[in-house]
Amino acid sequence: MTDVAIFAESVLEEFDFLRSAGFSLESSDATCVRFCSALYHINVYHGRHSFEVHLEVERAFEASEPRKAFGFQTLVRVFDEDASRNLPVASGVSDEAGIRSAVHILAAQFRRYIDLSRFQSADLWSCLLAANEKQIAESPYPKASADDLHRRFDALWKDQRYKELVNFFSPLRDYLGEIERNKLDIAKRLTK
Repeated sequence: MTDVAIFAESVLEEFDFLRSAGFSLESSDATCVRFCSALYHINVYHGRHSFEVHLEVERAFEASEPRKAFGFQTLVRVFDEDASRNLPVASGVSDEAGIRSAVHILAAQFRRYIDLSRFQSADLWSCLLAANEKQIAESPYPKASADDLHRRFDALWKDQRYKELVNFFSPLRDYLGEIERNKLDIAKRLTK
């Protein structure tokens, strides 16, 4: 079985509990398994560059609305603010055991912290917006969302702009995933 099949199979097994909240499988591919309900979409994905297993929540929207998604940390913050600050940092995995373990841990955290009944209410979206705003306000760079920072990191790394990457992200080291921290260390060595 390929790692792609292992990821999708693991997500489908571990997140089967979403069916009890009215979610059904919409799609599954090499890097993303998407569950949908009348109000929300949940995407479990395996990062193409970082190999980290993550989850994001989107509101079911009209085609004319801009796409907005919130990561797992923001979702947990709605239910347990202290827990959201202490979630383990995702690390990149590419082997079968690592993929299965990462998906299992994410599903277990979801079941532990998230009240599925809240997905039956449109009010969850306003709570996610508020939690995201608070998270941004408390970050060292309040104008940038976590997704913006990850995109900037990836762009600087891809363009081999290591000095700029080191200068900008060294103070944010604690906010980076394990793969990004390793890349930051490599960039530091390359700029010496």
